[in-house]
Amino acid sequence: MPDIDAQERRRTADLALARAVQQALLPRECPRCVGTTVAAKYRPAEHVGGDFYDFTHLGVDQISLLIGDAIGHGIHSALVMALLLGHLRANRPQRLRPAQITAEVNELLVGLGDNTGEILLCSLFYGVLDIPSRVLFYVDAGHPPPLCCRGQTVIPLIADALLLGAAQFQAAEQCHQFEPGDRLVLYTDGVVETRDSQGQLYSVQRLEQALRSLSHRTAEQTIESIFTDLDSFSSEQGPDDDATVVVLDFA
Repeated sequence: MPDIDAQERRRTADLALARAVQQALLPRECPRCVGTTVAAKYRPAEHVGGDFYDFTHLGVDQISLLIGDAIGHGIHSALVMALLLGHLRANRPQRLRPAQITAEVNELLVGLGDNTGEILLCSLFYGVLDIPSRVLFYVDAGHPPPLCCRGQTVIPLIADALLLGAAQFQAAEQCHQFEPGDRLVLYTDGVVETRDSQGQLYSVQRLEQALRSLSHRTAEQTIESIFTDLDSFSSEQGPDDDATVVVLDFA
């Protein structure tokens, strides 16, 4: 007879190790750049999850911003998340070109899917921000469109690329010009797809409403308020999906 308790202990230990590794892969702190303030928070639905984000200085005046979601839960999505972060952090000139790096990630996932017989899907927003000009070049591949907040106005950025891993494609880069005082909000679908006890979604509209009411708060305060609102909204069963929010404020 198998030792059920021993198997469960090993499973718990494996999940704890996976969680520790995943937490170690995520940024320990947000970048400090003149003229910007950045804050971020990630909360997995289970011990480990598929959400990820990252920031990297690409030079004196540029940083890369990315947020993604390896579709699924648990160890499966955590492995895909770790693989993608490692690839995206590779030191190469292509990282300045969102369309090129997105195509590479898509090719990697499609190839792995062919070799494993599984379709490995991932949403990804990858952008390069030129800090002095406040110009963001980006590709949004199937990810919830980031929100640009300007006072009480909240505008989603353009997103027209497919989920990564489904098929080969070439995404077109988009461009957005920010103004002093603007706020950029990146999030995963686990935020807006949180459900209450009646099965109603938190929704993009509620997130936008919350951001309007939080326009006077700091980036970190804004994130904490959003997660507090999510907790009060969600059912007693807890979240069904990982949730991640990144806020970047322009001075």
